[in-house]
Amino acid sequence: MVVKKDGRIFEESFAEAAPLKQCSFERIYFSRGNDHDIYQERKKLGALLSDQILKEIGHDYDQTVFSFIPNTAETAYFGLMQELRLRRRLAVRDLILEASKQGTLDEAFLDGLIMKGWPRTEKVAHKDIKLRTFISQEGGRNHLASHVYDISYGTISAQDTLVCIDDSIVRGTTLKNSVIKILSRLNPRRIIFASTAPQIRYPDCYGIDMSQLGKFIAFQAAISLLKEHGQDELIRDVYQRCLAQADKPAVEMHNHVKKNLRTLQLPGNFRSHLPVGDPSVGSLAGGG
Repeated sequence: MVVKKDGRIFEESFAEAAPLKQCSFERIYFSRGNDHDIYQERKKLGALLSDQILKEIGHDYDQTVFSFIPNTAETAYFGLMQELRLRRRLAVRDLILEASKQGTLDEAFLDGLIMKGWPRTEKVAHKDIKLRTFISQEGGRNHLASHVYDISYGTISAQDTLVCIDDSIVRGTTLKNSVIKILSRLNPRRIIFASTAPQIRYPDCYGIDMSQLGKFIAFQAAISLLKEHGQDELIRDVYQRCLAQADKPAVEMHNHVKKNLRTLQLPGNFRSHLPVGDPSVGSLAGGG
């Protein structure tokens, strides 16, 4: 809008219209959680993890406890539990109908379906809502996290797998240096972290270490896996390819990191212990 001294007011374009490129992480993570669209999108992110989590736990609800950390992950946790309970109800319905057809439907059969095999939930971690480790200075983040979280003792047995939904695994600093140690006090058989952190597609104006690729936990994991399986040469090759295009204009650059790591081949007997889950932005359509 232009305002002239003589009182004239008019609109004038000052630049060519560019494609809309919003950062999904910024939109979903930093927005108000009670906004209708954001709330539904966060729930959808949790629901989208169902297949991966069920595969990881072998569909064993009886020896799995679901929870969330930090507090902001609660909405995604609700979405996951809603999806898991829906799937269980549908499975129970089908089993009852099949047993009825086969003539094997009795009280013992119903007790087994109704009283067992349902998702178990606990609030295993409590966080002081006044403190945010994600946006704290890196030097004091670990110290802060150790005082922010407390746990609910007696909620997990030594035979249980603990599945925790986390909506902010980006750098992984708090997770690696503090949260895992804190949750380990519960003495579960194993701990699975499932991340609903949205993909960071475009530069985040908040600039919280986002410009440093080496600080992303996913990148660190990829480098560690490559080194563990003797593929150091691929790391050097990707680095040289990136370096060779440093002076090119942005439109001529290619994402060699993404291209090469996407085709990473690991031995068939490799079992990942890294956080599961990478819900795509496109799959959020229909979440609201």
